[in-house]
Amino acid sequence: MFTRSTRKPTLAGLIITVAIATAACSTPAAAGQGTAPVPAATGAAPQASTPSGDLAGPNPCLLVTDAAAASLLGGTPVRTGPKAEARGVSCVWDVTGGANLLVSVWQGKQFYAPDYTNPKATSLSGVGDKAFSDPLTQTVGFIKGSTVVQVYVPALTTVPMASIEQLARAIADAL
Repeated sequence: MFTRSTRKPTLAGLIITVAIATAACSTPAAAGQGTAPVPAATGAAPQASTPSGDLAGPNPCLLVTDAAAASLLGGTPVRTGPKAEARGVSCVWDVTGGANLLVSVWQGKQFYAPDYTNPKATSLSGVGDKAFSDPLTQTVGFIKGSTVVQVYVPALTTVPMASIEQLARAIADAL
């Protein structure tokens, strides 16, 4: 007879489970092998769909090259994602001991709410259909069609807003 365990999962067990799931779901495109994602300033967009039917819309991990993230963050980042969260899909580039970049994508105009999420944001022209920039939180968000994208560098490390805006512009142009 089997008994039900009342133990809570351990952090190590959770990490192993996530690692196995990530490895099982990874594709060469998601892992950055043999792909040519859109550079920050040039190029035509690759097919940027997410690798899973559960994650609708563009894959944020294919919208930014590792080289563009390294240039923005000032170090060699490790990319993780795509990951479904907050009803969208996110990708993170993290420089050990330094800055990180988070790019999140949602499907649906209801997710574009700069006044709610960034009340001190200002309007930004030339990025998608409508965009905002918030230097306080180092966030640029935009909507293009029904796709909403947010580019965020936590303010623990200062990054020039012009660089974040340029990256957001390149992402919008690729969509």
